[in-house]
Amino acid sequence: MKNGHLLLFLFLLPWFLSAAPVPYSGKVAINGANFQGDARFTFALRDAHGTVHWRNGADANASVTLDVDRGLYVTLLGGNTMNDFPKNLFLQNSQLFLVVHFYRHDTKKWLRMLPDQRITSAPHALAAEVARNALTADAVKPGSITKSMLAAEVLADLNASVVLPEQNATLQSGSVTLSHLSPGVRAGLNATITRSRLSPDVLADLNRSMLPADVLADLNGTISRSRLSADTRHMPAWLALLIVGTLASELVSEQDRNDGGPGKVFASHSPMRPLPVASSQATGTGRFRYVDGSDGDDADTGGEKSPWKSLAFSLRQLEPGDTLFLREGTYYEKTHLSRSGTEDLPITIRSYPGELAILDGGRREFFEDPEQAWMPNPEGSAGEFVSTRTYHDADAR
Repeated sequence: MKNGHLLLFLFLLPWFLSAAPVPYSGKVAINGANFQGDARFTFALRDAHGTVHWRNGADANASVTLDVDRGLYVTLLGGNTMNDFPKNLFLQNSQLFLVVHFYRHDTKKWLRMLPDQRITSAPHALAAEVARNALTADAVKPGSITKSMLAAEVLADLNASVVLPEQNATLQSGSVTLSHLSPGVRAGLNATITRSRLSPDVLADLNRSMLPADVLADLNGTISRSRLSADTRHMPAWLALLIVGTLASELVSEQDRNDGGPGKVFASHSPMRPLPVASSQATGTGRFRYVDGSDGDDADTGGEKSPWKSLAFSLRQLEPGDTLFLREGTYYEKTHLSRSGTEDLPITIRSYPGELAILDGGRREFFEDPEQAWMPNPEGSAGEFVSTRTYHDADAR
């Protein structure tokens, strides 16, 4: 940027629909003062070679007027009065950069805000990867594989004849042994039958009424000292509790896996970049404030033993010279810092020493329960998904 007095801070907010409008917010300050009032902007998406694939208007001169309040503005790229995104924009272009121009009324000049921001939306990347797989699968049409494309051993197996000792041969009792069965069938015979493999009517029939009276009595019996072995009677109490707790934990974990509970793992795509390592940097000086999304309370004082709960509330309480420590966990919030420090008394926001806090502007249910949060888009292409809920307040969090 040629004019050193103009500062522009850009924040790109990923969203969840492929080729859908993308929420975008930015901040404009001139000579250290937040801009106030209407301002003209132009927006475009280019690739790494500089080729423009989308503009907000008909040409490079078409602009949009946005309301800037205390330096902040919000818009929908590809929405409102802007041009729609091309349907396969994110599928056909793995790297896209946002180009923003701002018109200064005082100098009557257009200024390009550098650097151009790269779009790295994980939901777009997921939809694009699924769509690519769908296109690859769609490339094999019925009848496109001919005999000339098959290997010799495949052709030989296709032409093999099945010969029976007699045309009307029948299987005699005991004539089929394990050696006649394929490895897959033998593995199924030896598999453990878990609750998830049973039908609902079988599960409904599995209850205590099927057990004889002596078994029921033993299930409800008290384990007295006389029923324990000699070595168990002399076991320290803390060791007995440890063994019981370990067994209970294993049983709960197995039940979770069988019923699709917390033990179930969902996967979409590999991480776009690894998480940073938790820092053990010294805490510094000044007044310390704390936020804990798991055990905090916004009605508390914000101390180390009485942390606040939400990041948005905590940011509004900060003063110059304060340090806000984020305890370990993921904060599913969309917020901005409205307080400012000074050169001598800056505001510091960091993870608690030795812990890693993650700020995620997405919806909690998208990560924790994706099977319930997403469904195939009935009006979209193969591999395209849409949320199961409509979020009218998506931009108000």
